[in-house]
Amino acid sequence: METHSFAGSRTLVKGSYSPETHLLRLWFTSSPDRAYDYPRVPEHIWTGLKAARSPGGYYNDHIRDQFGEPHDPANHWLHR
Repeated sequence: METHSFAGSRTLVKGSYSPETHLLRLWFTSSPDRAYDYPRVPEHIWTGLKAARSPGGYYNDHIRDQFGEPHDPANHWLHR
């Protein structure tokens, strides 16, 4: 799983992505110790999120409400 930090973002702390499973995992500034999983996310969405000038804006426009309701990871040790 590839991990990326969103330094300076007011919305996202960090994210990780698995190209094998297309699973996007995001941590938000509102609850930085809790991860949220988004299944079936295409790799170009992850690439766009990492490159975005505003990760929060990109999340709102391209991820939120596009890939179903986020859910907690199945393995709780993966939260951090």
